[in-house]
Amino acid sequence: MTVILTERGSVMVMVLWVLAVLTIIGGFFAVETRITRNLGMGAWNDLQSRLAVHSLMTILPERLASPSVDENEVLEKGLLVVDGRKYKIKIGNREVIFSLEEENGKLDLNNAEEGQIRDLVRAFFPEEDVIKADTITDSILDWRDSDKLVRLNGAEDALYEDKKPPYLPANGPFRFLEELLLVNGIDSNIFWGPVTYVSQDEDAENANNIWKGGFIDLFTVYSSSKNVLKIYAPLPIQETLAESLSNQDQQPQRMRLIAVVGSQKMIIFWERQKGSTPYKLLHWMTGFTLDNKGKEQAWAEKRS
Repeated sequence: MTVILTERGSVMVMVLWVLAVLTIIGGFFAVETRITRNLGMGAWNDLQSRLAVHSLMTILPERLASPSVDENEVLEKGLLVVDGRKYKIKIGNREVIFSLEEENGKLDLNNAEEGQIRDLVRAFFPEEDVIKADTITDSILDWRDSDKLVRLNGAEDALYEDKKPPYLPANGPFRFLEELLLVNGIDSNIFWGPVTYVSQDEDAENANNIWKGGFIDLFTVYSSSKNVLKIYAPLPIQETLAESLSNQDQQPQRMRLIAVVGSQKMIIFWERQKGSTPYKLLHWMTGFTLDNKGKEQAWAEKRS
Protein backbone atom coordinates (compact mmCIF):
# COMPACT_ATOMS: atom_id res chain seq x y z
CA MET A 1 0.00 0.00 0.00
CA THR A 2 2.84 2.35 0.80
CA VAL A 3 4.42 1.72 -2.62
CA ILE A 4 1.19 2.59 -4.43
CA LEU A 5 0.85 5.91 -2.58
CA THR A 6 4.43 6.79 -3.42
CA GLU A 7 3.89 6.11 -7.13
CA ARG A 8 0.69 8.18 -7.10
CA GLY A 9 2.56 11.04 -5.39
CA SER A 10 5.31 10.92 -8.01
CA VAL A 11 2.77 11.03 -10.82
CA MET A 12 1.07 14.02 -9.18
CA VAL A 13 4.38 15.88 -8.88
CA MET A 14 5.19 15.22 -12.53
CA VAL A 15 1.74 16.44 -13.59
CA LEU A 16 2.24 19.64 -11.59
CA TRP A 17 5.64 20.18 -13.17
CA VAL A 18 4.20 19.66 -16.65
CA LEU A 19 1.41 22.15 -15.90
CA ALA A 20 3.95 24.68 -14.61
CA VAL A 21 6.09 24.35 -17.73
CA LEU A 22 3.06 24.64 -20.02
CA THR A 23 1.93 27.74 -18.10
CA ILE A 24 5.35 29.34 -18.53
CA ILE A 25 5.43 28.49 -22.24
CA GLY A 26 1.88 29.79 -22.69
CA GLY A 27 2.75 33.01 -20.86
CA PHE A 28 5.84 33.45 -23.01
CA PHE A 29 3.85 33.10 -26.22
CA ALA A 30 1.16 35.44 -24.88
CA VAL A 31 3.77 38.14 -24.14
CA GLU A 32 5.46 37.58 -27.50
CA THR A 33 2.11 37.88 -29.28
CA ARG A 34 1.33 41.11 -27.44
CA ILE A 35 4.74 42.55 -28.32
CA THR A 36 4.32 41.56 -31.96
CA ARG A 37 0.86 43.11 -32.03
CA ASN A 38 2.14 46.36 -30.47
CA LEU A 39 5.04 46.48 -32.92
CA GLY A 40 2.63 45.94 -35.79
CA MET A 41 0.29 48.67 -34.56
CA GLY A 42 3.23 51.02 -34.05
CA ALA A 43 4.52 50.35 -37.56
CA TRP A 44 1.03 50.84 -39.01
CA ASN A 45 0.55 54.14 -37.14
CA ASP A 46 4.00 55.31 -38.23
CA LEU A 47 3.22 54.44 -41.85
CA GLN A 48 -0.12 56.28 -41.72
CA SER A 49 1.54 59.36 -40.20
CA ARG A 50 4.30 59.39 -42.82
CA LEU A 51 1.78 58.97 -45.65
CA ALA A 52 -0.28 61.85 -44.24
CA VAL A 53 2.79 64.09 -44.30
CA HIS A 54 3.70 62.94 -47.81
CA SER A 55 0.16 63.82 -48.89
CA LEU A 56 0.55 67.24 -47.28
CA MET A 57 3.80 67.84 -49.15
CA THR A 58 2.19 67.17 -52.53
CA ILE A 59 -0.14 70.14 -52.05
CA LEU A 60 2.27 72.52 -50.29
CA PRO A 61 4.19 73.80 -53.36
CA GLU A 62 1.02 75.19 -54.95
CA ARG A 63 -0.18 76.87 -51.75
CA LEU A 64 2.94 78.83 -50.76
CA ALA A 65 2.64 82.59 -50.61
CA SER A 66 5.38 84.74 -52.12
CA PRO A 67 7.00 87.27 -49.76
CA SER A 68 5.34 90.21 -51.56
CA VAL A 69 1.77 88.95 -51.05
CA ASP A 70 -0.09 90.93 -48.38
CA GLU A 71 -1.93 89.33 -45.49
CA ASN A 72 -5.40 89.99 -46.92
CA GLU A 73 -4.60 88.10 -50.12
CA VAL A 74 -3.10 85.28 -48.07
CA LEU A 75 -6.36 84.90 -46.17
CA GLU A 76 -8.58 85.24 -49.24
CA LYS A 77 -6.72 82.61 -51.26
CA GLY A 78 -5.92 80.30 -48.36
CA LEU A 79 -2.18 80.57 -48.96
CA LEU A 80 0.55 79.39 -46.59
CA VAL A 81 3.20 81.77 -45.28
CA VAL A 82 6.75 80.48 -44.81
CA ASP A 83 7.52 82.21 -41.52
CA GLY A 84 7.17 79.55 -38.82
CA ARG A 85 3.50 80.12 -38.00
CA LYS A 86 1.47 77.00 -37.23
CA TYR A 87 -1.21 75.47 -39.44
CA LYS A 88 -3.59 72.59 -38.89
CA ILE A 89 -5.04 70.25 -41.50
CA LYS A 90 -6.89 66.92 -41.43
CA ILE A 91 -5.77 64.28 -43.92
CA GLY A 92 -7.90 61.15 -43.78
CA ASN A 93 -8.28 60.42 -40.08
CA ARG A 94 -4.99 62.13 -39.19
CA GLU A 95 -4.68 65.68 -37.87
CA VAL A 96 -1.41 67.28 -38.96
CA ILE A 97 -0.04 70.40 -37.24
CA PHE A 98 2.76 71.93 -39.26
CA SER A 99 4.92 74.98 -39.87
CA LEU A 100 7.27 76.08 -42.64
CA GLU A 101 10.55 78.03 -42.67
CA GLU A 102 12.78 79.02 -45.59
CA GLU A 103 16.36 77.71 -45.31
CA ASN A 104 17.67 80.54 -47.50
CA GLY A 105 16.90 82.88 -44.61
CA LYS A 106 19.46 81.10 -42.40
CA LEU A 107 23.26 81.15 -42.25
CA ASP A 108 24.85 78.28 -44.18
CA LEU A 109 27.48 76.53 -42.07
CA ASN A 110 29.57 75.57 -45.08
CA ASN A 111 29.47 78.86 -46.99
CA ALA A 112 29.32 81.51 -44.27
CA GLU A 113 32.34 83.68 -43.58
CA GLU A 114 34.15 83.39 -40.25
CA GLY A 115 33.01 86.84 -39.16
CA GLN A 116 29.36 86.05 -39.84
CA ILE A 117 29.46 82.89 -37.74
CA ARG A 118 31.34 84.63 -34.92
CA ASP A 119 28.96 87.60 -34.79
CA LEU A 120 25.86 85.40 -34.79
CA VAL A 121 27.18 83.03 -32.11
CA ARG A 122 28.27 85.94 -29.89
CA ALA A 123 24.76 87.40 -30.14
CA PHE A 124 23.55 84.20 -28.50
CA PHE A 125 25.56 84.78 -25.31
CA PRO A 126 25.99 87.66 -22.84
CA GLU A 127 29.21 89.69 -23.07
CA GLU A 128 30.79 87.89 -20.12
CA ASP A 129 30.53 84.59 -22.02
CA VAL A 130 32.51 85.76 -25.05
CA ILE A 131 35.12 83.00 -24.51
CA LYS A 132 32.38 80.36 -24.63
CA ALA A 133 31.01 81.91 -27.82
CA ASP A 134 34.46 82.02 -29.42
CA THR A 135 35.10 78.41 -28.37
CA ILE A 136 31.99 77.37 -30.29
CA THR A 137 32.88 79.51 -33.31
CA ASP A 138 36.49 78.30 -33.51
CA SER A 139 35.35 74.70 -33.04
CA ILE A 140 32.83 75.03 -35.90
CA LEU A 141 35.55 76.43 -38.15
CA ASP A 142 38.02 73.69 -37.13
CA TRP A 143 35.33 71.06 -37.77
CA ARG A 144 34.65 72.19 -41.34
CA ASP A 145 38.22 72.92 -42.49
CA SER A 146 40.47 70.18 -43.83
CA ASP A 147 43.62 70.91 -41.82
CA LYS A 148 44.70 69.76 -38.36
CA LEU A 149 45.61 73.23 -37.10
CA VAL A 150 43.79 74.24 -33.93
CA ARG A 151 42.44 77.77 -33.67
CA LEU A 152 42.90 79.76 -30.45
CA ASN A 153 39.71 78.40 -28.85
CA GLY A 154 39.05 75.60 -31.30
CA ALA A 155 39.28 71.80 -31.25
CA GLU A 156 40.80 69.10 -33.41
CA ASP A 157 41.40 65.34 -33.14
CA ALA A 158 43.04 65.30 -29.68
CA LEU A 159 40.07 66.83 -27.88
CA TYR A 160 37.46 64.60 -29.53
CA GLU A 161 39.52 61.45 -28.99
CA ASP A 162 39.29 62.07 -25.21
CA LYS A 163 35.49 62.06 -25.27
CA LYS A 164 33.44 59.01 -24.31
CA PRO A 165 32.90 57.45 -26.74
CA PRO A 166 35.76 58.94 -28.75
CA TYR A 167 35.25 60.20 -32.29
CA LEU A 168 36.99 62.41 -34.84
CA PRO A 169 35.89 65.73 -36.37
CA ALA A 170 34.73 65.70 -39.98
CA ASN A 171 37.50 68.03 -41.21
CA GLY A 172 35.16 68.75 -44.09
CA PRO A 173 31.77 70.30 -44.87
CA PHE A 174 28.80 69.72 -42.58
CA ARG A 175 26.52 67.12 -44.18
CA PHE A 176 23.68 67.36 -41.66
CA LEU A 177 22.73 70.13 -39.29
CA GLU A 178 22.71 67.67 -36.39
CA GLU A 179 26.49 67.37 -36.70
CA LEU A 180 26.60 70.57 -34.65
CA LEU A 181 25.72 68.45 -31.60
CA LEU A 182 29.16 66.82 -31.97
CA VAL A 183 31.06 70.10 -32.11
CA ASN A 184 32.98 71.15 -29.00
CA GLY A 185 31.00 73.57 -26.81
CA ILE A 186 27.57 72.83 -28.30
CA ASP A 187 25.02 70.91 -26.26
CA SER A 188 21.33 70.17 -26.75
CA ASN A 189 20.32 73.38 -24.91
CA ILE A 190 22.18 75.49 -27.44
CA PHE A 191 21.19 73.41 -30.47
CA TRP A 192 17.48 72.99 -29.78
CA GLY A 193 16.87 75.98 -27.49
CA PRO A 194 14.76 77.75 -26.65
CA VAL A 195 17.30 80.49 -25.93
CA THR A 196 15.79 83.95 -25.66
CA TYR A 197 17.07 86.75 -27.86
CA VAL A 198 15.83 90.29 -27.18
CA SER A 199 15.89 92.81 -30.01
CA GLN A 200 18.56 95.50 -29.83
CA ASP A 201 16.25 97.91 -31.63
CA GLU A 202 14.67 100.16 -29.01
CA ASP A 203 11.99 101.26 -31.48
CA ALA A 204 10.83 97.70 -32.23
CA GLU A 205 7.26 96.78 -31.36
CA ASN A 206 6.95 94.80 -28.14
CA ALA A 207 5.25 91.90 -29.94
CA ASN A 208 8.16 91.46 -32.34
CA ASN A 209 11.27 92.18 -30.28
CA ILE A 210 11.67 88.79 -28.58
CA TRP A 211 12.78 85.62 -30.35
CA LYS A 212 13.16 82.13 -28.92
CA GLY A 213 15.03 79.34 -30.62
CA GLY A 214 18.30 77.47 -31.02
CA PHE A 215 21.10 76.92 -33.49
CA ILE A 216 18.75 74.67 -35.47
CA ASP A 217 16.69 77.77 -36.24
CA LEU A 218 19.63 79.97 -37.28
CA PHE A 219 22.01 77.72 -39.22
CA THR A 220 21.50 75.48 -42.23
CA VAL A 221 23.35 73.18 -44.61
CA TYR A 222 20.53 73.26 -47.16
CA SER A 223 20.74 76.80 -48.51
CA SER A 224 20.75 77.00 -52.28
CA SER A 225 22.69 80.26 -52.19
CA LYS A 226 25.51 81.94 -50.26
CA ASN A 227 23.16 84.89 -49.80
CA VAL A 228 20.97 85.07 -46.70
CA LEU A 229 17.56 86.45 -47.65
CA LYS A 230 16.49 89.15 -45.23
CA ILE A 231 12.78 88.63 -45.84
CA TYR A 232 12.99 85.08 -44.43
CA ALA A 233 15.68 85.64 -41.78
CA PRO A 234 14.85 85.23 -38.06
CA LEU A 235 15.29 88.24 -35.77
CA PRO A 236 18.85 87.47 -34.52
CA ILE A 237 20.13 87.18 -38.10
CA GLN A 238 18.28 90.31 -39.25
CA GLU A 239 19.94 92.39 -36.52
CA THR A 240 23.36 90.73 -36.24
CA LEU A 241 24.11 90.32 -39.95
CA ALA A 242 22.05 93.24 -41.27
CA GLU A 243 24.79 94.61 -43.54
CA SER A 244 25.41 91.32 -45.35
CA LEU A 245 21.79 90.25 -45.93
CA SER A 246 20.23 90.14 -49.39
CA ASN A 247 17.07 92.16 -50.07
CA GLN A 248 16.09 89.84 -52.91
CA ASP A 249 12.37 89.03 -53.09
CA GLN A 250 12.55 85.30 -53.81
CA GLN A 251 9.85 82.65 -53.90
CA PRO A 252 10.13 79.96 -51.18
CA GLN A 253 12.60 77.40 -52.49
CA ARG A 254 14.25 75.22 -49.83
CA MET A 255 12.25 74.77 -46.68
CA ARG A 256 12.05 73.06 -43.33
CA LEU A 257 8.71 71.47 -42.56
CA ILE A 258 7.91 70.61 -38.94
CA ALA A 259 4.93 68.25 -38.82
CA VAL A 260 3.27 66.82 -35.72
CA VAL A 261 0.92 63.86 -36.19
CA GLY A 262 -0.29 62.46 -32.89
CA SER A 263 2.83 61.54 -30.96
CA GLN A 264 4.99 61.56 -34.09
CA LYS A 265 7.14 64.62 -34.76
CA MET A 266 8.82 64.93 -38.13
CA ILE A 267 11.37 67.44 -39.39
CA ILE A 268 11.67 67.44 -43.16
CA PHE A 269 14.01 69.52 -45.27
CA TRP A 270 12.78 69.70 -48.85
CA GLU A 271 13.13 71.60 -52.09
CA ARG A 272 10.34 72.95 -54.26
CA GLN A 273 10.34 71.47 -57.77
CA LYS A 274 8.65 72.15 -61.07
CA GLY A 275 6.97 69.57 -63.25
CA SER A 276 5.34 66.28 -62.30
CA THR A 277 7.35 65.93 -59.07
CA PRO A 278 6.33 68.82 -56.79
CA TYR A 279 9.14 68.42 -54.26
CA LYS A 280 12.52 66.82 -53.61
CA LEU A 281 13.41 65.45 -50.18
CA LEU A 282 16.72 66.61 -48.74
CA HIS A 283 16.57 65.13 -45.22
CA TRP A 284 13.85 63.52 -43.06
CA MET A 285 13.94 63.00 -39.29
CA THR A 286 11.13 61.30 -37.42
CA GLY A 287 10.35 59.53 -34.17
CA PHE A 288 13.32 60.93 -32.29
CA THR A 289 13.38 61.84 -28.61
CA LEU A 290 15.76 63.86 -26.47
CA ASP A 291 16.89 63.19 -22.93
CA ASN A 292 17.04 66.84 -21.92
CA LYS A 293 13.74 67.42 -20.10
CA GLY A 294 11.62 67.49 -23.21
CA LYS A 295 13.72 69.96 -25.19
CA GLU A 296 12.41 68.52 -28.42
CA GLN A 297 8.83 69.02 -27.23
CA ALA A 298 9.58 72.61 -26.23
CA TRP A 299 11.31 73.25 -29.56
CA ALA A 300 8.39 71.82 -31.55
CA GLU A 301 5.88 73.97 -29.66
CA LYS A 302 7.82 77.16 -29.00
CA ARG A 303 6.14 79.05 -31.82
CA SER A 304 2.62 78.43 -30.56
